[in-house]
Amino acid sequence: MLGLSTFERTWMRADRWALVIASPDEVPVTAELNVFLKTALDLERTDHLVDARRAYAAAATRWPQSAPAQLALGNAAYQLDAPREALAAFSRAVSLQPANAFAWNNLAWSLHASGCPDDARQAVECAARLQPDNAEINRSLVELAESMPPSASDGAHCSVARCPIQ
Repeated sequence: MLGLSTFERTWMRADRWALVIASPDEVPVTAELNVFLKTALDLERTDHLVDARRAYAAAATRWPQSAPAQLALGNAAYQLDAPREALAAFSRAVSLQPANAFAWNNLAWSLHASGCPDDARQAVECAARLQPDNAEINRSLVELAESMPPSASDGAHCSVARCPIQ
């Protein structure tokens, strides 16, 4: 066993460097948003999507005015087949950044998955107005239109924010 004085001298040579591993849903007091989101993204990229969603939810709670945290949470929830959770997160992202075309595009997909086709159409049309030359958004516009008949409403209405471009 290493003596305390030996440990302290060795630790001092390493500038008292240490690593703390916390649960994904615990945001350290000293955490910075972008670093925390990148760490959560690393979880996602290594196929730990459930833990990544927990981290994104913690970030969205800690930094409720962060559209990137809301978008990340929405994307993870959508991938985990939780469209209502994704819908809530994307709705918050759109309210925080109304001119974010990708937030509107993702909102459209979560609305579609939540059984709100008319609202999904409005959201993707807003995304297309915000970024008319974006290939990904234009693909969503076509795919959503093809997956819904012209009067697709089944009575579901999910209340979409107002698009900043009419």
